[in-house]
Amino acid sequence: MSEFKKQVKQKKCNMCPTYFTPKNSLQKVCSPKCAIEYAKQQRIKKQRKERRQKLPELYPAKYRGLLQAEVNKLARKIDIACGFSTCIDCGETLVGIGQVDAAHFHNSNNHGNIRYNLHNIHSARSSCNFYSDSHKQGYKQGLAKRYGKVYLERVKGLDRLYEDIKLSNKEVAEKLKIVRKINREFDTYKINDGILARDMFNEIIGIYKCQKQK
Repeated sequence: MSEFKKQVKQKKCNMCPTYFTPKNSLQKVCSPKCAIEYAKQQRIKKQRKERRQKLPELYPAKYRGLLQAEVNKLARKIDIACGFSTCIDCGETLVGIGQVDAAHFHNSNNHGNIRYNLHNIHSARSSCNFYSDSHKQGYKQGLAKRYGKVYLERVKGLDRLYEDIKLSNKEVAEKLKIVRKINREFDTYKINDGILARDMFNEIIGIYKCQKQK
């Protein structure tokens, strides 16, 4: 008697409530009818997976926008975890105002190489989150007050520190999965320093992990 037959136990069919005794370790269904239906469902799952894999190529702008939204969400989560409840620009409270934006120090249109860099993104009031000379001046003062002048200079020089990231559509989709997972599991991380947290998550996401300094 084979080793499988010695250990065989009844199992539930993958397609119906029936319990059956499998003839081998690979058998998952109880009958030819269920086998046909099971094969059909497996084909459908495969087709859906293949379609999902093609989506980043079909809708590249959408996926880059989704990645930006998740990185922005992460930046806001970091600020909340560190107890920063005021706008990085004007210094007014963010508590109870409804919409809180993730403001880029270097705007993403002209500085696409650092659009996903967490050091370039800090929480701000929506009314402050637009590109203007007064906004940029307030942002500078906010960073210096919160983190010091050394960090301000670091952020000011971000666009010179990193090469053009040139993410492929496939890589964008991969990074999106990573950031979504971080946001889902954010409460499992111990966060108490906004700079170190941004360093850590930039490293985990991997977009800036191997960037060369100039």
